[in-house]
Amino acid sequence: MENPKTILVVHASDSEQHLGHFIKILDNLKKEERIASYTTLDSNSVDENTFKDLGSEDMVTVMLTNDILDSKASIESWLTDVKKQSDLKVAEILIDNIPYETGFIAFPTSLEPIRSIEDMDSVWQGIANNFEKLFPKPEIKPKPTPDPDPIPPKPVWKKYIPYILAIVALIIVAFFLLRKCNTPKPVPDKLDKFTVEGVSARANKTKITSQNCPDELGFEGIIQTNGPGKLSYRWVGSDGSKSDPETLEVSEKGKHRVDFVRNFGEPGKTHKNQWQQLEVLSPKEMYSNRAEFNLICESPVFSGVNLDFRNLGATRIINEQHFSQEGIKYVRTKPQGTYCRAAEPAILAKGTYNAPVSFLSTAAPTKLNSCNGVVLEFEFTSSVKQITVLFYGAATNYELTAYRSNGTRIGSNTKQGVAYNYGQPYAVTYSSGSKDISRITFGHQAALTMVVAIQGR
Repeated sequence: MENPKTILVVHASDSEQHLGHFIKILDNLKKEERIASYTTLDSNSVDENTFKDLGSEDMVTVMLTNDILDSKASIESWLTDVKKQSDLKVAEILIDNIPYETGFIAFPTSLEPIRSIEDMDSVWQGIANNFEKLFPKPEIKPKPTPDPDPIPPKPVWKKYIPYILAIVALIIVAFFLLRKCNTPKPVPDKLDKFTVEGVSARANKTKITSQNCPDELGFEGIIQTNGPGKLSYRWVGSDGSKSDPETLEVSEKGKHRVDFVRNFGEPGKTHKNQWQQLEVLSPKEMYSNRAEFNLICESPVFSGVNLDFRNLGATRIINEQHFSQEGIKYVRTKPQGTYCRAAEPAILAKGTYNAPVSFLSTAAPTKLNSCNGVVLEFEFTSSVKQITVLFYGAATNYELTAYRSNGTRIGSNTKQGVAYNYGQPYAVTYSSGSKDISRITFGHQAALTMVVAIQGR
């Protein structure tokens, strides 16, 4: 394979950590003259003209994170068109997202998104090895060794140079010793290294009763520092959950407040002696007390829809009237644009994308592990006043939109997911003033669809 003149890296704002890994790989390739240069470009700056001047000696690498979702389909279309004309080399690095359907070179070769793998360093080392195979070192022809010039004879006076240098060195040492004796010792500044001196946490409510589980629970943390600086922290829970690390930059010493909100609880269950704990990661590891709470999740009374998809067995395509006996008249896919227009509703089995349960999603009829990110549409046998969707998903906003039977839009609500966080499912609810919700749509185009339950009343 001929080494490309340049590599263009397309990325989004949420790929900073992984972009740093990839730039180290590219710097090493450039240092070893495997490539001539590389350029990074934010996905929001990409348009149909970005790749037109690239040829067969060049490469485009796309870092597939959740923030690139809105432009993912357009970038794929533009790259495919240019590749047909110039045999452009295209590679994709799966950070959070599922791969393109076009057959580009994909890393990791396992096609498993990097953020779902515990040992990210070994994954990036594997990617570095693959790029070194793609771009071998150029052959370096040894330069001819010139004949050494004849060494002229030393003048007679040069034999005294070592003695002269020794005398000069003694004079310099004596000068600095005398100067040190006559110079007063400076008083060192008492500058303390930035550190965390203490950390505490508390639950906003310690005893909660809810009919809307999983419900949102709030927590407050206090981090005390000895001065200005930057620190990182996260929240850990009694259920084994861990939030994404956060960075806090403080401008003065003292106590600094951090807040945390999470979804927790399962309908019909009582959760006793639960806790959240604030963990400081840097500049040194430190844990707060455990902020304890008790949550009673009362079972809501559902008169319209109460459907759970968590134990529905093997992966398979389902027809649109599969759940007609459970209050859902039909379920259909609602693709936007040209992305996965042939996708159909599907049950994906436990273990798919490392999920602990089965879930309702979408899939291509001939390839069930693709097109799993299409919006779903549900029509109910009887209209309801309130609808709740429980789901897992990617790190993006999932939208629930409600409609009347005549097709008019009532309203919508959104909920942010966290990629591959399989603690409590996330819940998004929409309530109407009357019992007139006849149909809903749910999802985010090209983001993984993982519905675990629908509840309506």
